[in-house]
Amino acid sequence: MSKAVAYALLTTAFVLFFVFSPIQPHDHNDRLAFIGRRFGYRYSVPTFDPFVLKMNRVTEEKKSGSIKTRTNTNDLEKDSYDTEDVEDEYDFFSENGRLNITSRLIYLFPLIDNEPKDGVLSLNELDNWNVELAVDRLSYTTQKQIELSDRDGDGEISFYEYLPQFSKQDIGRIRT
Repeated sequence: MSKAVAYALLTTAFVLFFVFSPIQPHDHNDRLAFIGRRFGYRYSVPTFDPFVLKMNRVTEEKKSGSIKTRTNTNDLEKDSYDTEDVEDEYDFFSENGRLNITSRLIYLFPLIDNEPKDGVLSLNELDNWNVELAVDRLSYTTQKQIELSDRDGDGEISFYEYLPQFSKQDIGRIRT
């Protein structure tokens, strides 16, 4: 009986040590992404700033190689940024290259404060802002998925393009 109690206490101590031990992430800026690391979950940290969201998308597209290289100078002229936009983007970074949170908050506050413009953010205004960003993220990820899955280039995906591992016979068997 004493062996069973000793094993139970030892197992409980091991589990508690495992659960409550500190997690040391490799990237200290991304601590929230490691919350469920031990259980195999990886959460992406939500981005509430459209500028940071745009930077993340450009970085993601550069990594995946989906940014098209342009050879025609007319395409470059049409898609080039205004010089004011580029200067404004540099204002959001500090001298060491990190995002200047104060200037971003000064920029974002009037965008979020809509109803009424009283200088105070209400829960309803924050909720509307989060819904707008969620819809934007959903539209972006849906468009990326359509681009990845669209095999015939018509801008629409069928069930067979989205899940090519299923044949028509498999679908017929599932329906019956």
